[in-house]
Amino acid sequence: MLFNDAYQAVIFRVPKVASQAMGTALRPLGFYQHKSSDPKIWGADRLKAMSYITRMSRCKPEVLQYKRAAFVRHPEDRLFSAWRYINKFAKKIREGQLPFDQFVDRVLAGDNLHLGSLWHAGLSQTRLLAENGQLQVDFVGRYEQLDEDFAKWCKWCGIREVRLPRTNCSGPAVDYHDFYPRGLRARVREHFAEDYETFGYQ
Repeated sequence: MLFNDAYQAVIFRVPKVASQAMGTALRPLGFYQHKSSDPKIWGADRLKAMSYITRMSRCKPEVLQYKRAAFVRHPEDRLFSAWRYINKFAKKIREGQLPFDQFVDRVLAGDNLHLGSLWHAGLSQTRLLAENGQLQVDFVGRYEQLDEDFAKWCKWCGIREVRLPRTNCSGPAVDYHDFYPRGLRARVREHFAEDYETFGYQ
């Protein structure tokens, strides 16, 4: 979560949705990561039970008065990106070294909540950003049109526009569709059904 108290703005960074790039771009403008952003201080049960905003408001109540934003990504693409990142950068997490379909099996079975690089893979973006069916952010940008929506967010917050760098790249561009046979795609869509509905993904 990136905060700027002067602008009263916060981005709730969804893992695998350009979160590192946003941090790199915004820190020179005075945005900082609050200590409560670390999933390890919450434990698995609370990570599953509470949204980002609910957890954050317990540590920093004024956040409920800030301009709150988040960026989301197609669930299939985000899940594939999580596997690809872990496979390259987090060799000690054994699930990341599995073939993609077996990785998905573990995620959908609920066996994925390591409090490190893998904690988020099976949690829907809706679960991270909503409580009782209501989104708790005022601005939602999309990874699929990231540069355009990030520029809109800068204008909305009243800060000067900055460019997002390319960080934590897991390799050359790959079409994630190629890794989803029909049966696997159907299971993933069922697991993340609320994301398809909430954010209008097809």
